[in-house]
Amino acid sequence: MEQQIHEILLLLPIIVSALLANAGLATGICSLFVGWIPMACGVKGYSGKIYLAGTTNIALFIFTPMVAGTIEELAQTTNIGIIHTLGSGLSAGLGFVILILSAALALTPAIIAWRERLPSSARIIGLNLGSVILPILWIPALVIASLAVTKKQTASIVHLIRQQRGNTEPASDSLQTAHIAETE
Repeated sequence: MEQQIHEILLLLPIIVSALLANAGLATGICSLFVGWIPMACGVKGYSGKIYLAGTTNIALFIFTPMVAGTIEELAQTTNIGIIHTLGSGLSAGLGFVILILSAALALTPAIIAWRERLPSSARIIGLNLGSVILPILWIPALVIASLAVTKKQTASIVHLIRQQRGNTEPASDSLQTAHIAETE
């Protein structure tokens, strides 16, 4: 019984790192397919971050099992416990990075809504949390967040233009009335 528990404990880091690597691959590929949505909607700065995180997750998916396997083989051939501990630690560290990047990619619409302080942030966060159960909801959440940011940016520009026109129109009216007064 104790031997089985020991074997399970030895396999646990490998299983966890494989699961995290697969999660990184899934979020990485999805982000590469839909990372263009914020750029297409006019939101600047998010598409590049999505592509970088997605590419990093895919690279870590490829890199983590190779490193863990190589160090595991080295630990078995040399029978040095510190190498096995180093391999487990490195595998856990890379798995943690994959977990953080996967969470950031999965919560990108909520992060956009929170950082931009959007009025529709509750709806976006709700869709984003619903995407945990039904992953296809992530795309509408990203689209709604991107469109809300674009609408917010456009509204501020329109307000600025109206404010500038409001400041210049009375000056031109006073010039016109002054010009009319001079001609009379």
